[in-house]
Amino acid sequence: MCKYVSLIIDTLNHDESIAPLLSPANRIHAFIDRKVAEGVLTI
Repeated sequence: MCKYVSLIIDTLNHDESIAPLLSPANRIHAFIDRKVAEGVLTI
């Protein structure tokens, strides 16, 4: 939890949008890509 709070604070300090931190879409795509590369998942 501290990791995410620190990311939000760091982002706010740089005047960037926090939407990518709150949206799980990029993490889900990265997870699927890793599983495909490992051969665990086929698309």
